[in-house]
Amino acid sequence: MEKLEYEPCERTVHKAIKVLKRSEEKLFTAAVNLLMLGKMRDVSDCFEEGDDFTFFPEHFEDSGDANLELIDKTIKKNQTTLASIQNLNGIEGRMK
Repeated sequence: MEKLEYEPCERTVHKAIKVLKRSEEKLFTAAVNLLMLGKMRDVSDCFEEGDDFTFFPEHFEDSGDANLELIDKTIKKNQTTLASIQNLNGIEGRMK
């Protein structure tokens, strides 16, 4: 595949990357919410508003919840696609 070099395409690629990043954030939030309503329901009751807990993708694996596992697969596919687009266009690490 060829690296895109002209400005309108580069802007569109940058926009697509931002969409992929936002999508990943939203999918991750949905996964956390499903996890807290399902597998971690008992733990959820221990949290108070304002408490911090760091979730990792490993929390979603083997959850037994088909929806959560599909979201986890989608997050991983999104990450792969994002990395491929960035590598293809030589913009990895330059965008926030």
